[in-house]
Amino acid sequence: MKKRREITGIAHPEDTGLLLFNRGVGFTLIELLVVIGIIAIALSLVLPPASKIFTTASDAQARQLFSAMLGAARGKAIENQSYALVHCQIGVDDSCWIAVMIHNQDTDKFELAEGYLPQQVPGNIAFGEISSKFVNGGNYISDALDSDEELRDFTTFNIIFAPSGALASSDYTPQIDTDTKIFGGNGATPEQQIWDIPAGLEISEPTVKVVTIFPHKTLVAVENRANWLEENGQFLCINPYTGRLIPTK
Repeated sequence: MKKRREITGIAHPEDTGLLLFNRGVGFTLIELLVVIGIIAIALSLVLPPASKIFTTASDAQARQLFSAMLGAARGKAIENQSYALVHCQIGVDDSCWIAVMIHNQDTDKFELAEGYLPQQVPGNIAFGEISSKFVNGGNYISDALDSDEELRDFTTFNIIFAPSGALASSDYTPQIDTDTKIFGGNGATPEQQIWDIPAGLEISEPTVKVVTIFPHKTLVAVENRANWLEENGQFLCINPYTGRLIPTK
């Protein structure tokens, strides 16, 4: 019998100990722990780059949407030879919404542009206004975003285009029709106004010419929001003649 094994060159299970597997013996506890450890190390190496990819994709989608809305508002202003604007704010569902609105000469108020439904910004990405209320000398004011009301003010703004297609002058302050409910979100009731902003917050603000982009939930959770924006936010200037976004910081 042994000679036949040697001649064929095939090892018999009894000679190698492989017969143990056929008897139902599996991995030992140490072997399982080693495998789990290898998987954990592999995940730690893979997850950070993947997370970065998802964040970058959300940023890109948000910028594309914002840029498209700017182009639509500018086109409406030129087409109708009237003022048009992009309105941005956080809705009652805690997500950022953008809408194109045009000036109604009969009511002297801005109304939702026909054919342009409000759009939710993807990936929980939000935009904030860069103005003297929140930025001084190119730096965020340390105590300007401490409260949730200030943060809501920061994310509620208008970008206004004149009939020529250029950005409106800084002293132009629009009146917006708040009877139309367009930013309600899933938690809105019929009685809620679209803006859903704290009492005392002015929605008739001058045009904004520079914005910043950031993940909204992250900014809400951090302790020092100004410092976090200083390190992670990016200024996006709006070309005063073409309405295109220009990354600057």
